[in-house]
Amino acid sequence: MDKTGGWQLSLQDWEQIFYDFKGRNRVKWLSQYPGLAILEQALYIVAKKDYPFKPQLLAFIEENIHDLIGDEDAEEGLGSVVEALRTVLEGSLEGLTTTSLLKEQIMTTATVAMIVLDGLHKALQHLQVLVEVLLGVINRPNHGLDRQARGTACECLRELEKAYPCLLHACAGHILFLFQSERTHVAQNYTLLLTTILHNLACHMYTTPGSRSGAAGNSFLSTSVPLTPFSVPSFLVTSDPGEEVLSVPSKELTSGVLKEFRRVVGSLLERPQLLMSSAILDFASSFIDIATALELQGSILKLQLYSFIHTYSPLLLHAVLMIYFRFSDSFKGEGGAIFKRLNVLCNDSQQPLVIRLLAVHWVLGLESLLLSKDSKLRLETIASSMYPLIYDPLSLKALKLDVLAHCAAYVQSSAAKLDAQRPREASDMQLVRGEEFASRLFKDGTVCFSSFRWLPSWSSEARLMFRMLHRFLTVDAMSFPSSPKHENRFDCAFFKTLEESLISLALQFQRLVPGLLMLVDRLLLCENHKTLGERLLQIFNDKLLCQISPDKHLPAYFPILERIAENGSIPPGGIVDLLDAYVRYQATSVEADKLSLWVRGSQVLLICRTIMVHHYSSRAFRPLSYLLAFLVIHFPDFEVQDVARTYLRMLVSIPGKNLRAILTYGDERIEDPQFSQVSPLLQAPLSSPGSKQSLQVASYILLTRATPLSVGQSWSLVLHNLFQDKPVKENDDGEPSVIGNELPSNAQGEVEFPKVSNLPEVGEISQMKTAEDLTDIDSSDSKMLHEYFSLIPDQINGPGLKVKVPCFLEFKADRHISNEEKESPRSTMSGPSFSRSWPALYAVVLSFSTSGPYGSIPSVHIPFLLSKPLDGTQGSMAEDCASGELQMVEHKEGPEIIARFEKHEMENEPNLQNKEFSDVNTGPDTLNDSSRSEELDEDNFKEAFVLELEPKQPVPTIVDAYIVTSDEDGRQIHGQLDSVHIGIEDLFAKPLRQSSISLSESSSYYYNLFNSLWEACDRSGKQHSKSFALKSGIHYVTMAGTESVKLLEFRADKVLDVVEHFLSPYVVCARGEQLVSILKDSGILENIVWQEDTEPGRSRGHLAITYGLPTSGEGSNQLYDYGGEDGETQTSLLDSYRENIGSLCILIFLPPHYHILLKMDIADWSTLVRIRTDYWPCLAYVDEYLEALMSSS
Repeated sequence: MDKTGGWQLSLQDWEQIFYDFKGRNRVKWLSQYPGLAILEQALYIVAKKDYPFKPQLLAFIEENIHDLIGDEDAEEGLGSVVEALRTVLEGSLEGLTTTSLLKEQIMTTATVAMIVLDGLHKALQHLQVLVEVLLGVINRPNHGLDRQARGTACECLRELEKAYPCLLHACAGHILFLFQSERTHVAQNYTLLLTTILHNLACHMYTTPGSRSGAAGNSFLSTSVPLTPFSVPSFLVTSDPGEEVLSVPSKELTSGVLKEFRRVVGSLLERPQLLMSSAILDFASSFIDIATALELQGSILKLQLYSFIHTYSPLLLHAVLMIYFRFSDSFKGEGGAIFKRLNVLCNDSQQPLVIRLLAVHWVLGLESLLLSKDSKLRLETIASSMYPLIYDPLSLKALKLDVLAHCAAYVQSSAAKLDAQRPREASDMQLVRGEEFASRLFKDGTVCFSSFRWLPSWSSEARLMFRMLHRFLTVDAMSFPSSPKHENRFDCAFFKTLEESLISLALQFQRLVPGLLMLVDRLLLCENHKTLGERLLQIFNDKLLCQISPDKHLPAYFPILERIAENGSIPPGGIVDLLDAYVRYQATSVEADKLSLWVRGSQVLLICRTIMVHHYSSRAFRPLSYLLAFLVIHFPDFEVQDVARTYLRMLVSIPGKNLRAILTYGDERIEDPQFSQVSPLLQAPLSSPGSKQSLQVASYILLTRATPLSVGQSWSLVLHNLFQDKPVKENDDGEPSVIGNELPSNAQGEVEFPKVSNLPEVGEISQMKTAEDLTDIDSSDSKMLHEYFSLIPDQINGPGLKVKVPCFLEFKADRHISNEEKESPRSTMSGPSFSRSWPALYAVVLSFSTSGPYGSIPSVHIPFLLSKPLDGTQGSMAEDCASGELQMVEHKEGPEIIARFEKHEMENEPNLQNKEFSDVNTGPDTLNDSSRSEELDEDNFKEAFVLELEPKQPVPTIVDAYIVTSDEDGRQIHGQLDSVHIGIEDLFAKPLRQSSISLSESSSYYYNLFNSLWEACDRSGKQHSKSFALKSGIHYVTMAGTESVKLLEFRADKVLDVVEHFLSPYVVCARGEQLVSILKDSGILENIVWQEDTEPGRSRGHLAITYGLPTSGEGSNQLYDYGGEDGETQTSLLDSYRENIGSLCILIFLPPHYHILLKMDIADWSTLVRIRTDYWPCLAYVDEYLEALMSSS
């Protein structure tokens, strides 16, 4: 059937299709042309001889077969592909090279399509035709012209056999004959095809042990049945998709069948030297399974393939190692030779790095096997060749050191085992030798890093050295068994060697202290190695602190002192004594400046605070009180004295438990303190910059939204006075009267009415409560609406609902400096003054105003606002260790920015002035994932705050911002910042509900509320134009509903994706079995009403009537007919619109008391959205919002 409809795609169209299908624009083409029609036109072009890029078309079909052919069109699409294959194969051989390549590629394309679309269960007839065509191609052995095509056909049949096991089991005899007859290089393809068939027969069909009395009729090599025509085996036809292996019948493995297997195996093993490396790997992998299933000896594979161990091909080596690992008993005495061969590859510098790395991985993988099979093999003989060479790449050094660590652990474990078996003197000598050998391995392994110890701790070489230390420590800890001689493994000589190495590194190379700290932290974070990490801290406390001098170099070790102080099991006396000697040195030092004194004193106080938090007061009371008292009396810095005085009073007056609670109040990260977080400001020197003020404040003080708007401000702001709802207030006589904004009057006092025609009356209500209103109030819908509106605050008689918009305020001092440089040097204007190290603004006050219908906007006060340093002092790299400066590592978590929003929300919790509505969520989600993914250094200097708005009418607006602040010299800066755009999505919120309604009952409540509001917004309904009292009971609002329709011509999966990501909080109901199944599987929508029954009348004909499409027997609708480039009317899109899969109900509350109700009827290729609202000006914004969501997704 021709699906092209007479249209043809040009060469430029195909180039554009190739580009669009590689991206995300494939919907554009699939919405215009059915996928099956694109496929048929591509296949039609392939059959021509004058088209430039046929291979590209076939590659396009392979990559996008799922998009072009659906489940319903699978049989027809596969039929077209197979028919095109037959047409190409039966064509002439003009242009031999091109035709041969085209034949090979179209065979591959047909096979891929058949496997991907599951042709066995969806297009059985076409699968049989495909297999028959491929068998016909390979049934010409030694034919020279199409030998490459025969090889491709063999690979296609092999893939079909892998996808559908035992598909070709009846053809095994014929394929064996073709395999024996082929003498060209294509013989390897026949070999692999026969091996795959034999593998499936041995592993899936002949699995039942039978009598060893052979049966002639049970031969699987019979050729009595011709090769073609081909028919799919019946057991595969009746199989379930994806479970074809389970349907293969089990047959007896008789002696006759086993003899045939042996004959075929012998024939296959005669030609392994004709196979390429990749083919040998596949061949060996299949043969291992065959030999295991048939219980054959592995020596038959060893004789043919063991010689490949001396090659340099990684594929051949891997094949030999696979055979050795499975049949290790057949390689007696050869394990050492294999291990030595791998050692040669590891140290051969002429080999590529990949092969050398693979060789080390193979050594690690075969280590346990060799040790268990060959007890005479000693790793001592292999370890000498595993020392890293000076010019080895770092990755190779790391793997070699892993081997040395395993060797050290093995030697110690072997010595420990002999400890309990031999006499005391012999066992002690053997144990000492093992520990000495392990220590020598460690010392010799670190020689390659001896020249890199001067590098900083963050360098690759230093990290590799600490990785080696961690590996030696952990492998030893895991592998060293407990023995009577060494109940504590920390007493062994090898661990003492590691201790000496760590202490020597810390004393000689102060740059490496952060690396040592990372090593300890890594051990402490692991449950298995936590004891080892605590032991290292104990060693540092006992053996390192006593060797450190309390001079200007001590701050380099402050991070280690911090970690030791956090460990409650280590007495803090040594730390306090060292700090006491250091502060005495600082107090008497002449060279120390004021800034240095404040920095060092603050660091000492931080360590003192850590001791008070993690240790009992009685344990450190005396030395700590002496230290704090000295700081109070003799330390030169006044701020340090004040803090020390506070700590001393707390230590003396407050019990330990209460003291720890006070010190840790509000400190959530006390369990993982980072000493580098003292402050990056501590190392920033003071400097005085210039003092010119920029005229444009907004150029260096940036005000932005935390979450960008989905819809740009393309609509101008509406005339609010014309569209405002008139609330109703009871007058003194008890009658409702309209209360609204005063209409403008002229000079004579006459009221001027706006000259606008044909405007619907929004909020118009009757002047009196009629008897019908009072009678109908008892109905269920009216009662629910009265109860619901009684929850909404009355903005006229009190505070209304507020909308919160998260924003960022950022200060960029570098822009201010660049603006200063552009100004004329003759200018005498006195501008702001900023420090070049840490520029800051102080006492920032933001005020806001808007012309929209919003209440007063509260101002925002920020104590100070930092900018990035201008002199490059920011960062984590330390200065030279010889200078004695502490290494500062800037560390700030991204979620702290989010926490600032949450803190602001908590501080301003009573936004509604009523705790009853404190759980109302107005505005979009402030914790957008896009804001979290910003760079860390950018977020550090952004001040987060929340802009609170009280809308009188739900319309977008623009908020103007003004700033008043001062610089570091007290000069005032004021000006206007960039405006903040408020969109319609900022006003979206969930409706209020009574506190008596639980969360489990909220879904049915919102669904019933949706139905009531939907009926009330209907102009012909009973609830239309009725008034409802707000919470105050004084003012009334009316339901003056308006209805609109929106057609979204997008696929259903895109519409559902948009709803789940942007409108999920407002969905109240999902209807339709197929839609409910899709949404439940995604798991995003929760607490909604699920209705799996489909509404009557939602058929394809209903969608055609709804969308204005022609039904069967009707003419074409010009609105949905797409014309081509020639101007003629083309095929209608009626085939693109499938059956309706379901519908969604969405309820959105718009402060102060309006609503948007959406009913979305979702079909495969389009969605009809019916919109009802009680505030008709928002329809334009909703229309633009839906278009923007669909276009941007």
